[in-house]
Formats: sequence, structure tokens, C-alpha cells
Amino acid sequence: MTIEYQVHILRNPYAETIPDQEFTAMLDGAIGSRAADIEERHRSGEYPRNRMSFTILDPTAPNGVPADEIVLAIATIGQGGDFFAPNAMAKAFGYRDHGADGAVIVGTQNHRVPDGAFRFGGAVGIAGTIVGGSGQTPLQDCYQSTLLAADFNYRVATARSLWEEAHGPGRWYLTNQTPPTRFTRIIDEVFRTRSLG
Repeated sequence: MTIEYQVHILRNPYAETIPDQEFTAMLDGAIGSRAADIEERHRSGEYPRNRMSFTILDPTAPNGVPADEIVLAIATIGQGGDFFAPNAMAKAFGYRDHGADGAVIVGTQNHRVPDGAFRFGGAVGIAGTIVGGSGQTPLQDCYQSTLLAADFNYRVATARSLWEEAHGPGRWYLTNQTPPTRFTRIIDEVFRTRSLG
């Protein structure tokens, strides 16, 4: 029996290649896997509790965007899992802001930790995807966060591979293969007004 869980998705940066319904199902599957594993480990006595929370940050967000503006999803597992949500978020933000898990920063570079910062580790960065987890021991939080980040990355890559099979690889992750205005607007401006020749 899998314990209850909730997934709150705040953004889908892949909406063209992974539609919202598919993206929701993808994250639901990833969190469901974590819930089943956590419940099993709790029943065996390995984990102290059968509740936990995760924060996943958007791996597509540019470096200059503050962490609190790029939360992709928040998940809670088990009754009372929401209690750990602020801790999981603080761990994810700490990793994004400092480039390392809080356990490393707190233990070896305490001068980098401002007042009000969370004092424990439990966040990972796997191929650009940052996940903070809270609810177990710091080691167990890191383990579960690692599994979730790797699972997320795999599911996105798989979904995009299927999209490419259906639409062709193209040059852009867009069905219509037209460059986004973010790029064409600047190029048009340069060609129109800044020619020195």
C-alpha cells in the first residue's frame, strides 16, 4: 500500500514538447515512486517516519533568476508531510544560491550561512536539476532527492525523445520550428538599425 501524496506543479517549462497533462502525470509518477519507497523503508524500520516533502527547482531557469522565482513543483508525502515543505524549499534554495548542499556549507563554510538559513543538508543537483528533500535523516533526504532528480531528468528526456520521434528533431523544441521571438526580436533590431557598413 502506497501512502498518500500531493504534487503541486507551479510551472511547466516544457509545455510545447511535454503538454501539461503529460507533465502532470510524469511528476505524479515520480513522486508516487518516492512515496512507495519511503513507505517501504519506514515499515522495515530503516526510515524514522513515512512522511516527507520535496521542492524541485526549474532546471531551465537562467542563473540570474532568484531561486524563489523558479520553483517547478512542491510535493508532500504522507500525513503531515507538509510540515517539512519549508525545510525542503530552504535546502533547494540554499543549494541554488551557494552551489552546494547545506550540510557542506554549514559544516565547512559557516561564514557563508546568513541568519535565518536552514542548518541541515538534504539537497542535490543532478545534471542541473536541484531537488531539496526533508523528513528523514540528512543522508536519507539526500538519497531520496537524488533518486527524484534522476527520475525527473530521465522522464523529461524520454518524453522529449518521443516528441522528436513524432515531430522530427528539428532545430528548436517547438512544433512549428520557428525561432522564438526572444531571439528574432534582437536579431531584427540589429539588422534594421545598427548596420555600420
